[in-house]
Amino acid sequence: MRKLMDHLLAAKTCTGVEIQLRGDAVVFRSMHLQRSGNQVKPIGTIQECTSLPDLLSELKAGVPIVLVFSGKGVLHRTVPKQQAATPAQYLQLVLPNANVNEFVVQHLIMGQTQEVVSLLRRNVVDEWMAKIPGVVGVSIGPFGFASLGLVADGSIETGEMTLHFSEAQFSDWQYAESAPSEKIALGNDFISGNAVAAFGAAFGYFLGARFEASASHPALVQAQDDFKQQRIFRTGGLALLGFTLLILLVNYIAFSSYWDRKGTLEQELSLNGDALKRVQQLEKKTAERRVFLERSGLIEKPQQAWNADQLALQLPKSIRLTRMNIAPRQRTANTDTIAFQPRHIDINGTTEQSTDLNEWIRLLNSMPWISSATLVTYNQLKGETRGEFSVSIDVKTAP
Repeated sequence: MRKLMDHLLAAKTCTGVEIQLRGDAVVFRSMHLQRSGNQVKPIGTIQECTSLPDLLSELKAGVPIVLVFSGKGVLHRTVPKQQAATPAQYLQLVLPNANVNEFVVQHLIMGQTQEVVSLLRRNVVDEWMAKIPGVVGVSIGPFGFASLGLVADGSIETGEMTLHFSEAQFSDWQYAESAPSEKIALGNDFISGNAVAAFGAAFGYFLGARFEASASHPALVQAQDDFKQQRIFRTGGLALLGFTLLILLVNYIAFSSYWDRKGTLEQELSLNGDALKRVQQLEKKTAERRVFLERSGLIEKPQQAWNADQLALQLPKSIRLTRMNIAPRQRTANTDTIAFQPRHIDINGTTEQSTDLNEWIRLLNSMPWISSATLVTYNQLKGETRGEFSVSIDVKTAP
C-alpha cells in the first residue's frame, strides 16, 4: 500500500540542476525529464546559465528538483569495495579524522571490486538548498548517470571527466578537461556530454530508493516529506475541485431536466385546465356517492336473504315472527338525507314460552355472523298466554 501511495504521489516530471562551482563563479545546467508509463524522456535540451535568477525562471513550480554538484570543492576517490559500510566509514577512507556531520557523502560501486566515494561540505549543499526551492535530492558528480547502465560500452566525455563503460556497467573514470561528447544516444533520444550530470540526477528521482548515486543528507528526509505533503494537498485539492464540479454538473443537468419538465406540465395544464377542473368535480361527486353507498351497505356483498334464512332456521316452534326489518332506515337530523343501517336487523314477534325466547336469543349470540342480539321489549297482557317481543340484532360481516 505504501509503494502504491508513493507511486501515486510521485511527480510525472523532474528537473535535474547541475551546479558547477568555479571559485567565484557558478555555472548552472538544468534539464527537465518526463515519465510516461515505463519511459523517461527529456523535455527539450540542456539549459545553461550563470545567474541564479535566470535559473529560477527556468524552474517550474511544483516540479521536484534534484541538485548535482561538480567543480571546485567536490572530491572523488576510488576505494576498494566495502561491505555495508556507513557514510562515516566511507568518509574515513578518504579523509581520516574528518567529521561526518560536516560532509555530504556519496558512494557508487564501480566494476566488481571498487567504489567511487564523492564528498562535499554540507554547508555548501545547505546554502544552495536554501536558495533553490523544491529540492528533493542531491547527487555529486556525473556518477548518477553512470549508475543507470544506459551506455553499453565505450566512454563519454562530460567536460570535467571521462566515464568508461563495459557491458552496460560503469567500469572506470578519470579527470579530463576536454570537450564534452556531442551526442549520447539514449534510445531514440540524444543528449550532449555536458547534460549527463543533470540528466542522471533527474532520472534518479524516478528510480526512488533504487537510485545508487544519491548523497546522504538529513535535510533531504524533511524536504522529501514536505514535497510529498504538498503533492497530497495539491492532488487532494484537485480531486475535491473535480468532485465539486461533477456535483455542480449533475445538479445543473437535473435542474435543467426538471425545469423543462415543469414548463411542459405548465403548458399542458394551461391547455387542459377546464378538463382538469371537470375531472376534479367528477372525482368529488364519485367520492360523495361512494360514501352514501358505503353507509347504506349497497357496496357490500348482499346477504339479506341469507340472514333471514339463518334466523328462521333456528326459530323455535313456540315463536312466531310478525315483522323483520333488514337494514332499517336511520333517522338523521337532515330530513333531506337518507341513510340506512346496513348491518342491523329489527325483529318483532310473539311467543308462548318466554324461556324459548331466551334460548333463541342465546343461540343468536352464538352465531359467528351476529355481533349481538338483544331483547328490546317484551309484553304479555293479563290473561293472555302469548307475549309480544322485539329483538335488535347487529350483524358482523358477510360470511
